[in-house]
Amino acid sequence: MAAIHARIPMFTQDEQREAQVRGAEADQRGWERIRDANLESAEDHKQLAATVQKAIENFQGEAANADAQAAAAKERAERIKRGEEGRRRCRPTSR
Repeated sequence: MAAIHARIPMFTQDEQREAQVRGAEADQRGWERIRDANLESAEDHKQLAATVQKAIENFQGEAANADAQAAAAKERAERIKRGEEGRRRCRPTSR
């Protein structure tokens, strides 16, 4: 083994420690990049959730409006059937 070490020198303890520190610092930087990317994604998803919530509220409002319109049309149909509503001109439906 001594012959090998004579040709290929061993790292000193200080050099080994220095290499370990550099490796640990590189790991730290890598994990910090991953952390930052995750925080950025979380913020993007918060904004997406707000957009989705607004869309949900809009659709629910439109559904409530459509429900009110359907109820009014049903009432009108019932009045017509009972003869309570006079003859009106019908407006054409679009096709």
